[in-house]
Amino acid sequence: SAKDDVSESKGNLYDESKNRQSNLYLNMASGSTIEFWLKKDAFAATGGTREIIFDLWNSGSVTEDIDAGEIYGRLNISCKHGSTALTFHHQSGSAKETGAGIDLETGLASIADGAWHHYAITAISSSTEGGLVTLHVDGKLASSSTFTTAYNEITGAMHATIGAAVAQMPGAGGAEAGKGWGKLSGSIDEFRYWKKARTSRQIQRNWRGQVNGGTNTDDANTTLGVYYKFNEGITGTSSVDQ
Repeated sequence: SAKDDVSESKGNLYDESKNRQSNLYLNMASGSTIEFWLKKDAFAATGGTREIIFDLWNSGSVTEDIDAGEIYGRLNISCKHGSTALTFHHQSGSAKETGAGIDLETGLASIADGAWHHYAITAISSSTEGGLVTLHVDGKLASSSTFTTAYNEITGAMHATIGAAVAQMPGAGGAEAGKGWGKLSGSIDEFRYWKKARTSRQIQRNWRGQVNGGTNTDDANTTLGVYYKFNEGITGTSSVDQ
């Protein structure tokens, strides 16, 4: 029936040839890009407390012996009190960056400056050229860093959160270290998760506007896995919309 045809066209389509895999597909061979606007007035707490902006996890067991090579995958972006950098963390089994991850300097006097800024973090790696992670702030390249590990595709039951941790972080303990830990103090807009590393040109051309296309009915931007505009249902009353 016509009704069934409409319903079917709105469901997720699977077609690897057109990048229509999982919305949270993660493979550093093709890379990933996380874009968002962030307005931060203050940090949640002192003492180097880390606030999670985006967290992606493959449901792998988080244990103290993950360095032994357990099947565990993670990608997250965070910031911490007193830092002017965003931290990129990625792990695939025993392959990971040392410490909390890679600090990418924003070039701002403070992330918590009370102003809206657009951030775009890209990461990609290969067995021959190594890895590269970059940070664009307000459409301009702010910093970059290289890493040597070539990561494989991360598979499993993928889960993700915006504004807090999706699960316990490696080495963390206690009830506060689980899902919902590390809450972000701030406002986020136009969040995008891309299943591919975007180029500087693509970021610079699209950071101030919305992105068109859809993974189900349009072949444009099929590498866009998650897109939260956060502006559906605007009432027009400022006190409500805020």
